[in-house]
Amino acid sequence: PVPRVHIDLTLRIVPPPGGRIDIIEVEEFILRLVAMGMDIRLVTFDQYQSERSIQSFERAGIPSRRLSLDRYPEPYQTLRRILRLDAASIPWSSVLDRELRDLLEDAGSGRVDHPAKGSKDVADSLAGVCHALVHPEYLRWAMERTGQAATLPGVIPL
Repeated sequence: PVPRVHIDLTLRIVPPPGGRIDIIEVEEFILRLVAMGMDIRLVTFDQYQSERSIQSFERAGIPSRRLSLDRYPEPYQTLRRILRLDAASIPWSSVLDRELRDLLEDAGSGRVDHPAKGSKDVADSLAGVCHALVHPEYLRWAMERTGQAATLPGVIPL
């Protein structure tokens, strides 16, 4: 059986003109989602200097870790398999659609990048989520960190 992946939302966060993204606001937004009942079991970061956010989520009881999509092609390979098998339910987003269509893959390394004037932030988050969902070691690690049962019925690697 092919695992089905259901994505509740995708979100692009854009800094204000001439400014920076307020990381604390992003953290608070995620914590509000949890307070509203969204079942967030793992938060991943791919960027440099994410240690403060990782610690913040860990203190709140949400396992967090780094997952680099710039160094390793596996998350995008997982996403490609899921999309080819039509095994995902993803809300349509013009930004995500554009990012996925514009992705560039290095034939030698398999690494995925964006065009010079493009972006892949939303595509990165989707690839990271899909990779974590179908590779039980990520969720098992997260569940063990929160004291939840380490068995994951219904999670089947592709």
